[in-house]
Amino acid sequence: MKGMGDLRSESVRIILKEDRSNLRGCTLITGFHGVGMVGYITTKHLVSELKATRIGFIDTGNLPPYVCMHEDRLQTPFEIYRYDNIVLILTEMPLNSKDFHSFSREVAKWSIEVGMEKAILVGGLDARTRKNPEEKLRCVATEQYIRKYGCDLNFLERNYYVIGPLALMLSYYEMNDFPAIAVLSYSSVVNGPDPRAAAAAVEYISKKLNINVDTKLLLEEAEKLEKELMEISMKQIKAQKAEEASGTFYV
Repeated sequence: MKGMGDLRSESVRIILKEDRSNLRGCTLITGFHGVGMVGYITTKHLVSELKATRIGFIDTGNLPPYVCMHEDRLQTPFEIYRYDNIVLILTEMPLNSKDFHSFSREVAKWSIEVGMEKAILVGGLDARTRKNPEEKLRCVATEQYIRKYGCDLNFLERNYYVIGPLALMLSYYEMNDFPAIAVLSYSSVVNGPDPRAAAAAVEYISKKLNINVDTKLLLEEAEKLEKELMEISMKQIKAQKAEEASGTFYV
């Protein structure tokens, strides 16, 4: 791991363009491609709106064979960005399941050892579990986070679970007495990407970190997707009525 001392795994390398001591006191933000892709969309939007600077990369044993051009530079699957005292890890592609444990462990270990202050993780929460239609977010937090910062969100109910890399990172943070919270935004599990759910997460994070991040683009994209879904639904209803009128049925 370049310039990172003993922060090393056989399958994960964190490659930075600046010394790790410069990250002391920062807040880590990241999310993954889970329900509604909320974690990914939220992180990507924050990177874009804050015009964060790329400061590093994450290499894994099963790195997705993917690159693309982003404006005037090459974009890799897992990149590290910084804006002021905020560090963001953008997972442009989903993690290979074989890397779940090593990636989560190394990122959590790295953030602790470089002296970051806390971690804010973002994910989606199945909207079918929502009991209050006005509620947008719930959370899962480590003991140290609650002690140090309190919590103004309702906790995830006991009979529901966080799974995947988000759960692993929370486990490692809890084991190491590190302040971390997962902000979970209610999202559809069947309609694909959910920028409206991501907007709710962005608004909450902006308030907690005292930064100004516009969610207009996310809400516009949400309206566009919702309109397309409504049009598809209406076409399906019309097709069904036409079949019933013609006496044609399928079993």
